[in-house]
Amino acid sequence: MATAIGVVGSVITIFSFLKDMFPEPDNPSAKFAFKIGLDGAGDPPLSNAGGNIPDVRCWNEQGGFLGITTNDNNKCENGVDLRETSVSDVVQQPTYTLFTGNDDAICISWASVTFPSGQNYANTIGNWAQSCDEAYGRGGNWYYSDIYVPAEDGPDETVFCAWVDKNGDVDTTGIQVHWPEYSKDAGTKDLDYYCNNDPVLRLTEDPDPSDVILWTRKRDLFSRQPSTSSSSARSEERRAVDKQHARLARRFEKDTRLVKSKQAKHTASGLCGAGGSVGPSLMSLEERMFCYMPTKTVCPFCEDVEGGACWSEEEDKVIAKGSTGRVAAVPEMKFDKVLSWGEK
Repeated sequence: MATAIGVVGSVITIFSFLKDMFPEPDNPSAKFAFKIGLDGAGDPPLSNAGGNIPDVRCWNEQGGFLGITTNDNNKCENGVDLRETSVSDVVQQPTYTLFTGNDDAICISWASVTFPSGQNYANTIGNWAQSCDEAYGRGGNWYYSDIYVPAEDGPDETVFCAWVDKNGDVDTTGIQVHWPEYSKDAGTKDLDYYCNNDPVLRLTEDPDPSDVILWTRKRDLFSRQPSTSSSSARSEERRAVDKQHARLARRFEKDTRLVKSKQAKHTASGLCGAGGSVGPSLMSLEERMFCYMPTKTVCPFCEDVEGGACWSEEEDKVIAKGSTGRVAAVPEMKFDKVLSWGEK
């Protein structure tokens, strides 16, 4: 078992990763595992939602490039939610890793690595994406998942998933991780440290990213601006939330998947109200609200209102109830793939 520093909301949390959550060591190579957030986790599993696993590039602590593996044709099969890949001929510690998307988007809940020496690290990437988006608007694209990770103190936590893609279905094209930052032995920092220091974690929108941002000197823990270096990363600018909503909505307007969740933290209002959320429409049984993702519109359950546009559990769609319901306010929708979450 290995521990990993993670986050739940804005609270820094320690997660426990079991032995079977890491690839077996295979010297000389660095091995990686990915838990997919939107394929195979639930009943029934979504089909054709897995996407291509990302390409992987590795660097050592000094910024020396160690190798790459490409996965353009390495697609997650239907129902498979745990995939592995490796970078061959790596004998040094690949402390910096860059995951880059391929043409079929994928949503990753967590990733783990086994160094050539057998050392293990893990990262709940999806939670960082959601928390950094909510707090600072720079967490990339994310969605809920039905993936559970054990917490060191307390019950298992469901984690979010972070999207990565290449062809424009979602904005995030690459995810950089500096693995040692997430070891419990490194000591926990505040949320600002993890979200706003690119060497620690970077979710980039650069076209075809191929570089990481490195720490260039030993860090002073009291420094507000540690030194970093990069060869080609551009400045990140937060797009206006309404513009981002409109653009991403157009790309997912024909999505016929529907998630029905019993999880208390899977709120329809939280999903529709977030700038970085991308993915299927969601029905929250706990909140009794429906989030229609193509327009980021929230509707109450019809049983809870006297009239207007509302979500019908019986028909699995938004309907106009009573004399106050207007047809123009009710979007056309038909869901043919349903995923039930929160059954654990």
